[in-house]
Amino acid sequence: MAAIKEVAKVRHEKVIRAIAAHLRSNFADVAASTAIQLGELDHPVSSELLVANIGPNDKRAVVLGAIFTSLGKLGYEAASDRLVPLLDKQNDDGWKKVLEESVNAVGRIGNPRAVDPLLEWRKRQPGGGWGGRWGGGGGGGGGNQSGRLWGAVDRALKSITGGDEETTNDWEKWWKANRADLMANATVTYRCKVTWERYDGPAGKRNPCPHAPDKGHTSCSQVIRTRMIPEPDAPAAPPGPPPGGGGGGNP
Repeated sequence: MAAIKEVAKVRHEKVIRAIAAHLRSNFADVAASTAIQLGELDHPVSSELLVANIGPNDKRAVVLGAIFTSLGKLGYEAASDRLVPLLDKQNDDGWKKVLEESVNAVGRIGNPRAVDPLLEWRKRQPGGGWGGRWGGGGGGGGGNQSGRLWGAVDRALKSITGGDEETTNDWEKWWKANRADLMANATVTYRCKVTWERYDGPAGKRNPCPHAPDKGHTSCSQVIRTRMIPEPDAPAAPPGPPPGGGGGGNP
């Protein structure tokens, strides 16, 4: 694991791909350490390879938790499209604990495209549109873990939109009323391919890379994500031990 950290100091796509091979190590602690290290390498390939290794690690909760943490930290919005459908695994025994971490990553990424699927998930739970914030009143109860997952979805919705609604019906009304304004005032985060530095700019406008603003560089920029509210304003997870942690699953 120390060797992986040392190699990661060389910032290059080939190095990232070489490191990512250890995500399929027979040793869960090595794979988890690799996932965390990739979260320190700000490159779209890091995110892509983490997403690609969710399936191969679906029996190893500790590795999945590390993957989800790094995907949230990197923040590439394409990952969100792959994370939200994992909610369909909510009844799979091996996924019940770690799904909360996946949803937390969705909230941290902040992709506006995740809002509608998250609301649809809430509607499919017992109680449908009338389920309250913590799944009470028939809206997503059925055990402590179900309540934690419902809470994670609620936090993700707040993190992405800045809203704070109680029932799913209220969320849908609020989202319909505020979506256009939120998108019009959204912020796009870019990454410079040359310096690896990030910078923000208003959505819908030309935002040249600051490493060469006099030249109006845009070809060296790539979009990481669009957020409707700044990440620091996103509500944090409640205190307590992370779900799914500790156990390494199958090695």
